[in-house]
Amino acid sequence: MGLLQQLPAGLRELRLGMDRSQSASLGRDVHHEVDADEGAIKTYFPGDAQVRKARRQQPLDLSHLRALTKLQLSAAVPLLSDDKLPVSLLHLHARECFSLQPLLHLSSLEVLALRPNTVPGSQLLALTQLTALQEVKLFYEGGYYPQGDWLEWDEQLLQQHAAVWPKLPLRSLGFYEDSGLYHRRDEYSWQESLLPKECVLAAAQLTGLTHLALEGTIGRKGLLQVVQQLTGLRHLSLWWDWMTQYFDNDGYEQGDYTQEERQQAAGDVLTVMRAIDEGLPRLQHLNWLCDTIRTKSADERMSLDRVALQHVLQELEDEAPDCVQMQQLHYAGKIWLNKE
Repeated sequence: MGLLQQLPAGLRELRLGMDRSQSASLGRDVHHEVDADEGAIKTYFPGDAQVRKARRQQPLDLSHLRALTKLQLSAAVPLLSDDKLPVSLLHLHARECFSLQPLLHLSSLEVLALRPNTVPGSQLLALTQLTALQEVKLFYEGGYYPQGDWLEWDEQLLQQHAAVWPKLPLRSLGFYEDSGLYHRRDEYSWQESLLPKECVLAAAQLTGLTHLALEGTIGRKGLLQVVQQLTGLRHLSLWWDWMTQYFDNDGYEQGDYTQEERQQAAGDVLTVMRAIDEGLPRLQHLNWLCDTIRTKSADERMSLDRVALQHVLQELEDEAPDCVQMQQLHYAGKIWLNKE
């Protein structure tokens, strides 16, 4: 870290490292800067224990940068317990943070974004000591590496974190692809589990949230509960792939469900659509990921935004105001999905 000691003491903003992500158009890994906290970024996080071992032997020391107010750390520079940060920091964006110890003296810190949130469950409560915090963003995705090994989130870890969420000024909470819980379906395969009830209840208390991402981790009842409580949401992203569940790639209905099951499912989807449209008056952007289309380069998930949602609702109410059928729902939504 010798070069860091040569940085000018008057530096106000600093970005360390670049994140490796995959370019679907090129079909290969590329290195680039990732600025956004929210949204799908498909970033790969280094899990080699030797990388972290090397970092422990040479801790990050930025304490001499007394004018620094904004710091962005890529996944190549994970925060560890012996690192030192300048007390002047107002904004901190970290791709990986394995210890909150370097943050506890940041008495002026106002904005903190952790993606993915790799803080051990027992430590997250320490953030409440930072009384100047005005905005916290926490994101869960792809498991994490507490000791260099891959570990999926389990219920205990998530519940430890969820107990702390209402005590923080959370403005953005995200559960992205591969962030969910899994249980063994049979000897050869795993199936994703829903977000634990305790986590849904905690999320519903976060009335200050403006951004929420729920990709494949929550059921209809939990989603309705969250939508009914978080009326201040401006951005909502959810993944509920009812299209691929009930229809094949050619748009024909799958034969695995009875008519009654299809009718119930259609009613559930329509209920959620109406709840989002009516219950979130400040919503500016809805990203409803409800279909997966395989291309040669990658899986491309198409979105149904709020404008499209309102058109779908209007069309369904005109055609079937009392009893919508799954086929009508599919047709109305598919038209708008193909416009992306």
